[in-house]
Amino acid sequence: MTLKTKAVLQSEYASFLPDNSTGSISPQDIRDRFVDTSDSYVHSGDVRAEVLTANSLTQNLADAATVNWDAASGTTGMLAIGGNRTVAYPTNTEAGMDLTLVVTQDATGSRTITWNGNYYWAGGTAPTLSTAANSVDILRFKVLTISSGLRAVHMDTVLDVQTSGGGTGPVGGG
Repeated sequence: MTLKTKAVLQSEYASFLPDNSTGSISPQDIRDRFVDTSDSYVHSGDVRAEVLTANSLTQNLADAATVNWDAASGTTGMLAIGGNRTVAYPTNTEAGMDLTLVVTQDATGSRTITWNGNYYWAGGTAPTLSTAANSVDILRFKVLTISSGLRAVHMDTVLDVQTSGGGTGPVGGG
């Protein structure tokens, strides 16, 4: 983390930081001043990385007719689908956030996903996911501000992920 002197910060932020007779500030001073209690806004990119790391946990998403996802609980969602599902737009997203969704078909397979309208796709069409029993697909998104709102823009998809050498079946499938 690169720290600026108090004088530089004061000129940039109009004495936003506390007095510091040593002419430098600590990382804790930055955290105390730039992170609000809900962790919803962070000024420093370096401190922001710490907040996003906390949110970069993997969470198991509940399989339901509509699948809900809270990005504050984890930006990687693991979803084992047991029927045709609708994936809601995640709550608590921020512009610049990376989201990953790992979708695993059940033992029956042939399950489909309908996507909330805040997911954007290249060419306007969502990829066709693998439908084989126990198949695993990985989708990555970048949250961007488009049309005055946050949207998850599809970045790439890895279809039918398999183990290599010595594995027995799809990743996560056993």
